[in-house]
Amino acid sequence: MLTLQLRSSLAVILSIFVAASPAPLMAKTPKTAETSRLSGRITLENGENAADVRIVMRRMESEAPPLEARTDSRGHYVFKAVRYGYYELAFEKDGVAYASNRLLDIPPDEKVEADFTLGGFRPEDAETALALDDPLPLLGPETRAAGVARLAENFGPSGWAWFRTGKGVAVLVGGGALAVVALIALSDPNPIPNEPVASVAAP
Repeated sequence: MLTLQLRSSLAVILSIFVAASPAPLMAKTPKTAETSRLSGRITLENGENAADVRIVMRRMESEAPPLEARTDSRGHYVFKAVRYGYYELAFEKDGVAYASNRLLDIPPDEKVEADFTLGGFRPEDAETALALDDPLPLLGPETRAAGVARLAENFGPSGWAWFRTGKGVAVLVGGGALAVVALIALSDPNPIPNEPVASVAAP
């Protein structure tokens, strides 16, 4: 009888101890660096899709190897895991190398779209320090630029078109009537670029 009571007491004490013990910590997967998805379309100056274009990009001030992708038959490309930061790019199609006229600023954990058009050099390219035969080490030690890949810069609607998107109406309802009217009246349908680098796509 005493043995039975002792066993019962031990069972109760053990159950209390187990209940009072903290729950075991769940193993957590270490958080990796926040990466983004970069995609876009490459076209030629005549508007045709640029198929089988080699795209090489490297994060500035990084020792990591460059990332590389190729366009499909419709000129589309995808980089699925790109760390945030500034990237330099170079393009190659049919043995012709193209220097990018922009760096890409990739934010963390976003879907980024960047379309480029491949073409020859223009006088205005000198303003961005691009010139024929510039070295493109991303594509190889002896590779020289024969053209320019221009980032398509979409600034969105302006003027009354901007107002009709609903953004102007929202500001107007918020009490900024005079400011909105002034902005609409004074806005240029062809605004001066604000030096964008790449547009972030909707999730």
